[in-house]
Amino acid sequence: MEKVVNIYQETVGETDSAKQYKDQLVFGIDDEINALSRNGFTERRLGSTLNSHSKLQIRRSRNNPSAFYFTFNPNLDPRERNDEEKRQAADNIKANFISKVSDYLQGSSMGVEL
Repeated sequence: MEKVVNIYQETVGETDSAKQYKDQLVFGIDDEINALSRNGFTERRLGSTLNSHSKLQIRRSRNNPSAFYFTFNPNLDPRERNDEEKRQAADNIKANFISKVSDYLQGSSMGVEL
């Protein structure tokens, strides 16, 4: 999980919220495990270079409950969604994050759902 947060910081932006979340991971990931077990989904608002509302999302696979995947939600303000430059930047950051996490998971033999 810490490696995924590192990838988040490298691709999405170094934010105070991401640093704090990474520090909290030292104490475990019980909140994430409980939320994934209960809802199949959890998210953390870690911010990004786009805005402070961006989120790291973790989802459990519907096809394979032991598999999960990570994604980046830019969570753009409604006024920004019509800004082509901002939307393109968000799409590029999201694609880069997903690609790097997939590479990490495949390289670490943890698997990934595409």
